[in-house]
Amino acid sequence: MKWASAVWTTALVTGMMAQAYIYEIKVLRRWDAQSLRYQYVVGLSDFHDKIHAINKQQLDYLIGLFRRCASRNPKVIIEDISSPGCMGRMTCGRFYVDSRGGILGGLAKICQDAGICHLDNVEYRYCRVISLGPVASSSTTDPATIVSTAAITIGDLVVEVEELCAEVRRYNDGTALNKVYEEILKGCTKEMSRLRFMESKHLSVAAYIARNLPMRDRFEGIKRLLTFDSTLLDAKMLHQLYNFHESDAVLAIAGGAHIARVSDMLQLAGYELIHTSKVTMMHETDLQKCVGCNIIDGKGCLKPCPLDITIVDEYL
Repeated sequence: MKWASAVWTTALVTGMMAQAYIYEIKVLRRWDAQSLRYQYVVGLSDFHDKIHAINKQQLDYLIGLFRRCASRNPKVIIEDISSPGCMGRMTCGRFYVDSRGGILGGLAKICQDAGICHLDNVEYRYCRVISLGPVASSSTTDPATIVSTAAITIGDLVVEVEELCAEVRRYNDGTALNKVYEEILKGCTKEMSRLRFMESKHLSVAAYIARNLPMRDRFEGIKRLLTFDSTLLDAKMLHQLYNFHESDAVLAIAGGAHIARVSDMLQLAGYELIHTSKVTMMHETDLQKCVGCNIIDGKGCLKPCPLDITIVDEYL
């Protein structure tokens, strides 16, 4: 993953938000009364491990799948930090992210090249990733020495969150989903209050970290800052799925937590879960490969194993 500005490029180790192999598949369907047919939603759960050997195999399969499905006019929903997102941008001031490798980095262009017309990139956390990603990659580095972390403010992070909150408040997708959106918005507001974001808007992200995250808590603190509002992304994905009627096929590719939560939310709206794959876990002893995972006794973590994703052919 690279963090860049118009003037310089700083190469860094892969951060928390980098995504890679698929480890779980969920398939749902609904009877679409508007088009008088079943619509199938396939969710592919992504895990961050760009160096895994299966990355290329899974990506090659997806490229072929996009090309085969293009004539059916499907919707594809992705979480791609390297492409313009749902708010129409992919930068934070003069900084941008150039993330390649794995599955999600650059997937928007792959979809477009394959002829996918209905494409939604639900990513919006560009300032967050650009400012916090370098710190997540090296939590012992002084944040004040990282150009993007020192330049971007908490106020910049707040703007991204508030813009999407304002959009979610306008959604009107029926009683069940509207209640879900209401709870998501309440939770997001509560988390920003706990993090003292509003009174810290004038601080650089580097200054905020120095003031609020002592070294012993820094890794977990950064992880919380990166993910405290992740359900907003769920809301965006859910809204796009629920309101799509132009085809009988929808493919969503995002982090596994997003896919799991959106699957549960869709069932509240009447979707039927017809397939969920078995997740097999492995023990990872290299802590450098445990970014974003729960560390067990400081000695490693549990990670999901990659999955054979060709079963998607049965549904799309």
